Amino acid sequence: MSDLPNAVEAERALLGCLLLDPGIATKVAGQVSMAAWYRDAHRVVCQAIFDLGSGADLLTVTDRMRQMGKLESVGGVNYVSSLPNLVPTADHWPQYAGLIVTAYLQRQLAVVGRKIAALATEDPATAVDKAAGMIREIRRSRPAGAGVVAVEDVLPQVLSEMQVAMKTPAGDVPGVPYGFRVLDDATAGQFPGEIITISGMTSRGKSVLAGQLWEVAAQRRGPALICSNEMGPSDYVRRLLSKRSRVNSTHIRRGRLSDDEMLAVTKAMGVLSDRSSRMYVQPICFSVERVREGIESVIETCGSISWVALDWLQNLRSTGESRVQELDRYMTELKEAALEYQIPIVVVSQVDKRSTIAKAGGLGSARGSIMIEQIANTALEIDEVDPPDDESAPSTNERRYCRIVVKKARDGSLVSEDVMFLAPIVQFVPLETRRQVPQAREASWIAQ
Repeated sequence: MSDLPNAVEAERALLGCLLLDPGIATKVAGQVSMAAWYRDAHRVVCQAIFDLGSGADLLTVTDRMRQMGKLESVGGVNYVSSLPNLVPTADHWPQYAGLIVTAYLQRQLAVVGRKIAALATEDPATAVDKAAGMIREIRRSRPAGAGVVAVEDVLPQVLSEMQVAMKTPAGDVPGVPYGFRVLDDATAGQFPGEIITISGMTSRGKSVLAGQLWEVAAQRRGPALICSNEMGPSDYVRRLLSKRSRVNSTHIRRGRLSDDEMLAVTKAMGVLSDRSSRMYVQPICFSVERVREGIESVIETCGSISWVALDWLQNLRSTGESRVQELDRYMTELKEAALEYQIPIVVVSQVDKRSTIAKAGGLGSARGSIMIEQIANTALEIDEVDPPDDESAPSTNERRYCRIVVKKARDGSLVSEDVMFLAPIVQFVPLETRRQVPQAREASWIAQ
């Protein structure tokens, strides 16, 4: 271990600060974990000070270590007594703490680097995930702040957020908008650090809805990322082209376009080719670590990120745990990422057709784990419904009546919005505005 990075002198200085002013112990604990100390002896002294709190001084600390049977192993009374003499004041403790944490992270990197080198003979896909997990553990060990936060210190931030919300233009919301009036009015949008689930049975349009939220987020709030283990980038882009050009998506896929359709698609390509569209896809995303890689890549490219979706949860790689444990862990890791990067993360999840809860339309029907919607801040579900009373046209293969239901919301706003799924252009439109949607080429499928 002697060849590993360390900051022994800074450790001595920080202990001296703690003995001069034990009142800083809580702040130090928020910055320097017990694992960050390089010398075991210094860790023992620090723990004794923390145990005693405001009552710590040379006499009580040495007595505490004597009771622990560790006083002599740290160097005795003379060594402990020398520590306060190393610093003129306790005011510089943050600098010493910073040096200790930096050395700790460097040690972790050195150790992990050796472990990663040992993975070189393993299967690359498995080895990459193991290596990424090790790096993630180092990321988690970084100090998150100064420990506990006082309410009075948070009030200015809340006031600032309120002032921003008050200035939100009419028709907009403080959070990242859904793009559906009823949902936005009820929820005020999607907020940083939140998990939003989209669930539904097979072929209900979960990925379609996620794609529409992706587009709205990019247009209204900034760079947005969809992480996919469901489709390739071309599939998402074809859907965007169909929606923007109003050309049947099947025609685009088959390449059988009329002159008018080709012109419309070309114009849509011109719009989407502008990098200001700020829409990104992370393909082959079979682990949460790949989601993180995508987020980091967008931040590196654009300097920020506003929104992320995972399409879809149950396709994440199996790790050998029980499926319930896997999904619980994946949801916890996604929540951690949402909080760390301060972005909303949308998670597309399948509903189990066999679940009696699903048939009743209750929470917990998402396939594999009840934790999926317990962790979610907002849970959306897509249901197919009968035509409303004022509709004479039945559902067809080209249009379906659906309902987006908010089954869980952070503030209890449980609402629903009736929509129509327009299959040829792969899009949901609010039922109340469907007649205002511009007709597509060969638009006989739009409800008239």
